Amino acid sequence: MASNRRGFTIMELLTVIAIIAMLAAIIFPAFAGVKRQMQKTQCITNLHNIYVALRQYRIDEGAYPEVLFGYVQYPSGDAISNENPIPLNKTVRDDPGNKAEPIYTTGVLFPEYIRNWRDYHCPSDTLKDVTAVAEDGSGQRLVVLDSAGTPHHLYAFDSYDGSNLPNGLYEVHYRKVRATPADPWFSDPVLRMRQLNVAYPRDDTVVTWCSAHRGYETDGSVSPGSMDLVLYLNGSVETRSSKDVIENDGWRLPSKGSVP
Repeated sequence: MASNRRGFTIMELLTVIAIIAMLAAIIFPAFAGVKRQMQKTQCITNLHNIYVALRQYRIDEGAYPEVLFGYVQYPSGDAISNENPIPLNKTVRDDPGNKAEPIYTTGVLFPEYIRNWRDYHCPSDTLKDVTAVAEDGSGQRLVVLDSAGTPHHLYAFDSYDGSNLPNGLYEVHYRKVRATPADPWFSDPVLRMRQLNVAYPRDDTVVTWCSAHRGYETDGSVSPGSMDLVLYLNGSVETRSSKDVIENDGWRLPSKGSVP
């Protein structure tokens, strides 16, 4: 008995393929947009946790910390070194033989004020290496000084103390002292009060910002319409133009509702 079944024609197959392609063109960008929004929401949550931790730290210590997470820790105990660092998410004990001792990497807000090390990392940040050390643009490890003049390194995984940019430079986001008497901005009475080292900093003082949401052109410039998330001392997180953040070195950017 002859079968009346037949296969698909070329036109039918092409039509199906075209429909699938059209649906993919609609659905995939939508999924990407949802993913970006989820990452942004998590970043805002991270910034809020940092704000709460900073407030409590200041109550306890009478001042704001010099860094948010902490400095890079090395197995040798040296402040700066060329050796491989202890991973940010790993732990060390003062007494290696005491298994009951908490085993946290030495930090500032971590782990007493912020218990989850992931709260220091924006999910949009493409750098996932917990041993990466911030670099200065020449391939060398960036050196920062604490208030006592002691040199330290910073973990590049930490998105909120700063971040490495596509051009290799490191952009500092959190800094207790923004301007010194030698700085031209120090003469501005408003900007002078937008620093965390003064007794009563203004509520519109920039605490830190996240640049992991920026888009970049092929020449390394920031894409038009690119936005950063900026945390202010009043606890608000504002979406601000990346261009404005860069032009104002981040910290000079007043909040949208600030009063001169």
